[in-house]
Amino acid sequence: MSRMQRTIVMACLCVGALMVLPVAQAKTLLVCPSCVYTTIQSAVDASNPGDTVSVQAGSYSENVTVSTPSITLKGQKPMGSVLLDCPSSGTGVGILVSSSGVTIKGFEIEGCEIGVEASLNPDFTLAEVRSMAHLSKGGNPAAVARAQARQATKHATSDQNTVISDNTFEENAIGVLLAETGDCIVSGNDFFANTEAGIYTFYTFTDSISGNTIEGIASSSAPENVGIGIVYGQQESVKSNTVRYANYLGIGEQYTYSSTFSANRTFRNAVGLWSFTPSANNTFSKNDSDANQFWDCEDDTVGSKSKGTANTWTGNVGDTSEPPGLCKP
Repeated sequence: MSRMQRTIVMACLCVGALMVLPVAQAKTLLVCPSCVYTTIQSAVDASNPGDTVSVQAGSYSENVTVSTPSITLKGQKPMGSVLLDCPSSGTGVGILVSSSGVTIKGFEIEGCEIGVEASLNPDFTLAEVRSMAHLSKGGNPAAVARAQARQATKHATSDQNTVISDNTFEENAIGVLLAETGDCIVSGNDFFANTEAGIYTFYTFTDSISGNTIEGIASSSAPENVGIGIVYGQQESVKSNTVRYANYLGIGEQYTYSSTFSANRTFRNAVGLWSFTPSANNTFSKNDSDANQFWDCEDDTVGSKSKGTANTWTGNVGDTSEPPGLCKP
């Protein structure tokens, strides 16, 4: 056999060996009291991209941090059969997502400061949101300036693609918080008796928030209680959500641009829909807002003409608005 022939044979053998090497397969990691993984966190830590952490029915008292990208955390059906309860009542984050491409579905999360937080900024704190006092008159200019400076330099917002769907959030301060991230989906969740907000987003872009039901946002110690609050948003979509019994605001936005709010139902809140200044180029369409205590629809922004003209309001239903005409019976 010539040298060239031997070389060809060796090359074929190498290729054949490569072809029979095992390919990594996505796997399912079970979590239950008698499983290999008895806590959600231990299964998450052992997971690889593409894996599913399947949490069996039961109660789990822990704070979970997800740093592995592209995994799914899935609670066993029916909804509410998997309870995640923060160990210290009213404090901590139930599930903190710091990686991209993560899906969370089928959990009941209660008793936390934040039920689920998705953020690519490890330095972000809820105290910053509170110190800025957004979605209200006034605010803390110094805190706002700090956040703007940080956003423009070290912590630029980027895609995270987190999916939070078909969960129940009850008696947390905030159910879902998206902070300095983008392209996330929050859909089909139920929120009950969360004290400060059902869903709150901060420095986000191109998120989809749809088909959620939020009921009962009230706290005597919190300065603001909002069903869905969008702050510093870009091209956000808020669609087909129902918000009722928020003692301050059903759905509101501030410092938000080129976003759409459509086909939402807000009733029996203090105010139904509210656009705060500054913000512009947002569209409010086909929303149904009624039986709210003060205004069904309100827009404080000032465009080229007068109050309420920086955004577009069309086809909204409601009895009261400021200025008049934003929504009509």
